[in-house]
Amino acid sequence: MPDYNESFSDEYIQTKHAEVHYRLHAGSGKKIIFLHGLSGSTKVWTRLVADLEDEIEIYLFDLLGHGKTSAPEGSYDVDMQVLMLEEAIRKLKIGAPFVFGHSYGGWVAALYAARNNAYSGLILEDSAGLEEYMTELASGRDPAANKEELVRASRVLGSDKMVVDSFLDSLTSADTLDSRSLAMIKKPTAIIWGSEDKRIPLAYGRLFSERIPGSRLYVINGAGHSPHYTNHIEVAEVLSEFLSEVD
Repeated sequence: MPDYNESFSDEYIQTKHAEVHYRLHAGSGKKIIFLHGLSGSTKVWTRLVADLEDEIEIYLFDLLGHGKTSAPEGSYDVDMQVLMLEEAIRKLKIGAPFVFGHSYGGWVAALYAARNNAYSGLILEDSAGLEEYMTELASGRDPAANKEELVRASRVLGSDKMVVDSFLDSLTSADTLDSRSLAMIKKPTAIIWGSEDKRIPLAYGRLFSERIPGSRLYVINGAGHSPHYTNHIEVAEVLSEFLSEVD
């Protein structure tokens, strides 16, 4: 089983937006790119990767402005994250990997899948980006409290305030995930959601499942917003099942 500290190497690739850091576990099997959530880094996957099969080739990306990836000059948004991902996949000659995104990373992954065919399957875990959810954050009953919660989370994880500001700038973006964009996702899709997620409730997971053709929803009972950490064994089992069903 891959060990985050022992089985991965630190790698970098230069894109036109920034120098991007990723950790690589080389393998002879299927390839998976993991995209963390807001204020996260490659470290969030430490528990999950230890439960995966050793032959899987794993790419853990630090998104723009996160972890060891530099931030572009000025502001950046989810569209720029997708452009970075497209360029990185092309330059690394990964081919058609599976793309696994959590929360903010799920938004990036879903938008990538809606725009590209260069992937084998999509896994969304408690994903942000859904039009109704982003509208609620931007114009809900207490948007200032929403912002403060994000700022607090950013400070706890040691991220720059710019990370949160870039996310907040995306709340009313044209790149939110509406029914039309989700209908463009044609490859096999697994949607993983914590039944007790208070940040992005399960109702949004059900909407993702309804709108992505042929997708399947896996509910992790008792889990909150980050099942890959709290319920990593169950998430690994879901991922293993999904990978085995996709040629």
